[in-house]
Amino acid sequence: MSWEDYEAIVSPEWNTLLDSLQQGQEKRVQTFLETHPCMIPGASHLPFLTGNGSFPTAVISQPPLRGLSTKVPDFMWLTMDSGSLHVILIEIESPLKRWFTRQGNPHSDFTQAQTQLVSWRQWFEVPEHKTLFYRTYRIPSDLQRLRFNLVPVLIYGRRQEFEGKPGLNEKRTYLAHPGEELMTFDRLSPNREAKSYMCVRLVESVEGPVYEAVSVPPTLRLQPLYAYYRSLIGKRDIAVNQNLWITPERKQFLLERFAYWDQWTREHRGGMMRVGYEE
Repeated sequence: MSWEDYEAIVSPEWNTLLDSLQQGQEKRVQTFLETHPCMIPGASHLPFLTGNGSFPTAVISQPPLRGLSTKVPDFMWLTMDSGSLHVILIEIESPLKRWFTRQGNPHSDFTQAQTQLVSWRQWFEVPEHKTLFYRTYRIPSDLQRLRFNLVPVLIYGRRQEFEGKPGLNEKRTYLAHPGEELMTFDRLSPNREAKSYMCVRLVESVEGPVYEAVSVPPTLRLQPLYAYYRSLIGKRDIAVNQNLWITPERKQFLLERFAYWDQWTREHRGGMMRVGYEE
């Protein structure tokens, strides 16, 4: 599917979801974002300062932080540039929740959600946790040598709470702690740069933690440069076959090329690949 056709479907569906959401239906938001990873901020655009891809070419849904007693993040991007590995942890709360009380004070729901971001920062302050994190998520040694940059993100509430209230909107800008990103659900939109990223989940196996595909977008194009990263993701065939927007011919092509590049990485791990996309 072309990006233009895909975007024309996803954007209105997202707006309809936000406008129709009722209490107790928050799981619909998580499911929608898992199905459409390009909607999840952090893949490429500022302020996250990334530019050289994502590991393992996917957003990770509900990534565990071992030993953390509080709620795990809803999503995580592991993106990189020439000098840094950006660990972008994302908490999504309900679009129905309010930032402020009627008196203009931070709402207790917001304060509780923001505290979750603090607990993630505390977890990574323990050196052993960072080592455990690298091992759990099978992060390649070349990425481990990059500067570690943690970016907690909270997606919360709707923009309409601040419409016609410039003072309240200005107060909202002062709520973020240093290094945090706070945004409403209205900020989310399809990101063309993320059109080939999957959604995965980390699961336990007899061989240790492994990645399994949750969704494969219909806009996926294979980039041989990241063939090794994709070879770490299991059940891609199931995710491809479950996508109703991918034609049978395209499904066959993707599955054949997945198998081809998996074999290539087994035989030539560490060698050069042709840069660019396969059609």
